[in-house]
Formats: sequence, structure tokens, C-alpha cells
Amino acid sequence: MEKYLIDTISMKSRHDQIFCVNDYGVEGELKLNNWYEIICEDSNVYTLKNEWGEIETYSKNRFKKQKPNKPL
Repeated sequence: MEKYLIDTISMKSRHDQIFCVNDYGVEGELKLNNWYEIICEDSNVYTLKNEWGEIETYSKNRFKKQKPNKPL
């Protein structure tokens, strides 16, 4: 049986993550252009762990969510 090295980073799915596109607020709390795992989602906010390890809620306006590539 052959063995292969697999890069686990390339296998990560971003379906449960969001991308920070607006870093207003406390400096260093969130990194711009960084992916964050969604802990909980409400109609207007995401709950996630910030750069300081705190679980906080943030406006959905600050993030983009990856959408699946589906043919029309």
C-alpha cells in the first residue's frame, strides 16, 4: 500500500468560517483579511473567538461568508 503526505490546510473547508473585511473597533481585536470560525450565528451578528481568545459577537457587516461554487 502506498502512503501519501496530505496537506491538511488545503483540505480545510471554509463553510463554517467567515472572512474579516472591516476591522473597525478595538485595535488588534480582529485581523483584517483573516478567516474566523463561526461559533454561533444570529440574524445580525456572528459569535466568534477574537485574536485575544475572547468569545465576542460582531456585526455581520464586518465579514464575508464563503459561498459554494454551484453552476446555475
